[in-house]
Amino acid sequence: MKERPFAYIGLSMLVAFAVSFYFGAALFVAAAALVILVSSLIIKSLRENRSALIVISVSLLVSVLIFTLYSSDVGRLCSRFDGKQVSLTAKVTGVTERYSSDRIELESETVDGEAFKCRILFYYGKDSGIEYGDRVELRAVLLRCDNNYDLSRGLRYRVLSPDTDSLKITSNSDRGLGYIPVCLRSQLIRAGRELMGGYEGEFCNAVTLGDKTSMSYELYGWFQKTGLSYVVVVSGMHMSIIAMFLMLALKPLKRGRRRRIIQCILIVCGIILYAAITGFAPSAVRSAVMMIIIIIGRTIRRQSDIYNSLGIAAIVMAVFNPYAVGDIGLILSFASVFGIAFFGDRF
Repeated sequence: MKERPFAYIGLSMLVAFAVSFYFGAALFVAAAALVILVSSLIIKSLRENRSALIVISVSLLVSVLIFTLYSSDVGRLCSRFDGKQVSLTAKVTGVTERYSSDRIELESETVDGEAFKCRILFYYGKDSGIEYGDRVELRAVLLRCDNNYDLSRGLRYRVLSPDTDSLKITSNSDRGLGYIPVCLRSQLIRAGRELMGGYEGEFCNAVTLGDKTSMSYELYGWFQKTGLSYVVVVSGMHMSIIAMFLMLALKPLKRGRRRRIIQCILIVCGIILYAAITGFAPSAVRSAVMMIIIIIGRTIRRQSDIYNSLGIAAIVMAVFNPYAVGDIGLILSFASVFGIAFFGDRF
């Protein structure tokens, strides 16, 4: 237990959130019993003591309580303006160019004159001219998000039937540091389309940047029918390639304590930048956290434990966004890494 406290707490939280999200808290008691049984077998296999099982049990119960409270709060937020026509003032926090339209993410400031903070999804005509940091005013119907992918990214409403005559866009030249990854992402997506084009360009953007929104329905449908939709998820493989490339590029800084610290900082910044370019997709954040722990451990000459690293990543995801489990790519990412770590030595 002393060797892997983060693993037991983090993975228990992830399991509790996932079961509660997909099946509801009512079925959690039966699921928790099954998880505790499986956990006891895993603990026995890892030769841990019974205190680990107690920590897992407590973490499961506390986690489902946290998730229930969070879900209740989201429910109140989403039901407030669901199906209502409102006057909306919001700031643009993300723009993804699609083939048929622009996918725009908004952070609301006021709704019907009341201060109201919420992330909203807005589809508008292609080449709308709307950019990150702009302010938007419009009148439209708000409909609560029911798509797991959107919920996992913190989106709570979708704009429906916008009144284009009431749309006002105020450009903002001071976009801040957040504009850097957004601009890089936009340029890379445009380069993939123009240099490759067609299905090849769509696939390249999806597999390298996690840009599934710009994939045509036909192409994404093929991946779903063949069960290969997990291929277009940014995961540990991407972060490993980025980290190894940065290590090779910064190899001259390997010798000397101060140089190693500088190398570590630059590599960590590079990993965070790539995660930001992918839009902080849940699976990308998971792999980024694990890779950062490995890099820091390597710098201070400490051996990292994969279970603890996975648990810390789960805790980070759970604390900042419990609905991150709505992204099936995140669940597959955690499951695959755990499976490799757990069964790898045994086979």
